[in-house]
Amino acid sequence: MHRLKKTVDMTEGPFLKKMIMFAIPLVISGILQCFYNAADLIIVGHYRGDIAVGAVGSTGAITNLTVGLFMGLSVGAGVAVAQKIGAGDHDGVSKVVHTAILTSVFTGIAVGIFGFFMAKPLLVLMGTQEEILVEAAPYMRAYFVGIPACMVYNYAASMLRSKGDSKNPLIFLTLSGLANVFLNLIFVSVFHMGAIGVGIATAVAQYIAMTMVLYHMANLDDDCKLIFSKLAIDKPALKKMMRIGLPAGLQATFFSLSNALIQSTVNTYPTVVQTGNTTAGNIEGFVYISMNACYHAALTFVGQNTGAKKYDRVLRASLISLGLVTVVGLGMSTLIYLNGAALIG
Repeated sequence: MHRLKKTVDMTEGPFLKKMIMFAIPLVISGILQCFYNAADLIIVGHYRGDIAVGAVGSTGAITNLTVGLFMGLSVGAGVAVAQKIGAGDHDGVSKVVHTAILTSVFTGIAVGIFGFFMAKPLLVLMGTQEEILVEAAPYMRAYFVGIPACMVYNYAASMLRSKGDSKNPLIFLTLSGLANVFLNLIFVSVFHMGAIGVGIATAVAQYIAMTMVLYHMANLDDDCKLIFSKLAIDKPALKKMMRIGLPAGLQATFFSLSNALIQSTVNTYPTVVQTGNTTAGNIEGFVYISMNACYHAALTFVGQNTGAKKYDRVLRASLISLGLVTVVGLGMSTLIYLNGAALIG
């Protein structure tokens, strides 16, 4: 087994500069993702109107609720890898990597099948209006076709970040996002496919991102190297992932459940209200995703130092992370509040 190469050594030296430099690609990744989501709405709204925008927006709460629990396990995978790295457990890192990738494949397929066949019943349960349901159900089915790839990408990206590599996931997201926008334009403006065109473009982009991240991991020369013949479920590694990831997943599920209840109420209003809610929620996502980048930075720094048993550094990393997330949240919220009308326009 090759010696693990840390892109950023988080167990030695000062924190603030390292954490900021590590978090910047994460923030950019999140902002790019929000831009791509905004591009979905802009394109489908320009070519297909309010109903198509409402169709795309009406599914968000359901998809987040459906995948949130299992996506939380990706947090468990990332933290488990970070702790093994900090402890210098090279064999343990490899076992977590291969267990996590296989777990993501199984859960992704299961969630994808469930969402594909339950799309329309769930939207009806949410009180989605018939005129929106016509476009929302096909969009949601197309979206769930991409869930297996989305799951694999997020697990892999989480583990790459755990060894200090936040740049390559940014590159993969950028390229797949550009493909998403290009395909949106083709499917919606050329083939006039409406919301389902956006869904298909999103699914294809997810598989592009998954292919790139798996190819990258297969060509690593350290303990995070992915060897397909070694894919297997290691019970201790899975147990550790679940112990850390399930609480994170349950937290995401409860958060999504509250959003689903809000969305079900919004669905009782006219289409223009649903469109406005979708647009505002998309802008709010810029703040949430940027703050979430600080959260992922904290997971990596705290995880490695916990594994190394440097608990004084764990406390310092936690306090610095709280400071960063506060600055990012207040700063971006203020900018959006002052420029809300222009951003919605």
